[in-house]
Amino acid sequence: MATDTHRADIDMMAAGAEAVSRNTGIISEREQAALRAATVLVAGCGGGGGVVEPLARLGVLRFRLADPDVFDVSNLNRQACVQADLGRSKPTAIADRMRTLNPSAEVTVYPQGLTLENLDEALDGVHIVFDAIDPTMSSWVKYQLHERAARLGIPVLAGMDFGGRPTLYVFDYRRNPVPFYGRASAEAHRENRLWESMRWIGSTHVPSDFLAVQTDRRVNGGSWPQIGYCVLGLATLTARTVVDVLMNRRTRHVVTIDVHAAVMTRPAALLHRARLPVEIVRSRRALRAASRRTPLRPSAAPEPPRPLPERLAGVLDGARLAPSAFNAQPWAFELLDDRTVRLAHDPQRWPAAVKDPLGWAESLGCALGAMAYLAHGE
Repeated sequence: MATDTHRADIDMMAAGAEAVSRNTGIISEREQAALRAATVLVAGCGGGGGVVEPLARLGVLRFRLADPDVFDVSNLNRQACVQADLGRSKPTAIADRMRTLNPSAEVTVYPQGLTLENLDEALDGVHIVFDAIDPTMSSWVKYQLHERAARLGIPVLAGMDFGGRPTLYVFDYRRNPVPFYGRASAEAHRENRLWESMRWIGSTHVPSDFLAVQTDRRVNGGSWPQIGYCVLGLATLTARTVVDVLMNRRTRHVVTIDVHAAVMTRPAALLHRARLPVEIVRSRRALRAASRRTPLRPSAAPEPPRPLPERLAGVLDGARLAPSAFNAQPWAFELLDDRTVRLAHDPQRWPAAVKDPLGWAESLGCALGAMAYLAHGE
């Protein structure tokens, strides 16, 4: 029996070597050995889940996957899931896929996500961390992950997707053991001051065509737009960066590529990059204007909004979702009385709608047409 087990182990090792044999010539023997010996913690398996498979195909065998969320249909455009995964725990579903890719893979899952109670256990023996924790959900845990990794000298790669620009921030805490390199405070994270806690991302790494979107989310809220090729690009940058970090090589602090600019003609790409200072100025003006709209003194708690009649709600939804120039959806609504609604424009979204001189008129026609059809049609 012992001989059979020993033979099975040898066969499995041979199969593992064969599985990464085509890496030879690009990945050296020392790099391959470092990958095989590494344990990688992926904190946040939404955007972070995309890095697991490339690393497994590269030769990493040991993963720790943490995320409290389950896959839903809105994840299909970019995350590491298929229809059969909908409703399943993200780290559990990804772990099952890794085991089908490589039965030798050792995968530990934390379906409750990282917590202050399990952080030390999750970090024990880890060589590198990929941080994709949503700061709106676990800001203080995110900071604690970096603080404890810094104390232990564990490098952390933090991923961000800015529209068409995947961006990886490398915090090599072996060389600089200060959380976020001192660019975000513990207090901001503890008190969940979102944008202050995210200062480490900077402003110059956000591409010009996404800065207006980011500003809109800061002013008006809403979900962060994400697209598949940006998440895949982030996984590609991460896979190569992990190799160099495991080999203790110095890397750039910010590893990034603007996918949109990469496929533009040279003049268009230069213009795209040159617009960034203009968009930064516009963004700061919009943020200052939004801050001035905050009441100077506390006001009475607002009354809860009156529920809209079902048919009126359907009419307004039709206008809101109607086609518009550059998909700006620039319309705002004001309920004047039980029979009257004023259609206006959202000042934050309006600039995108009027890039095309006829765009605003076409958008208005679509909105009014949708409202008329839904108000009078069956």
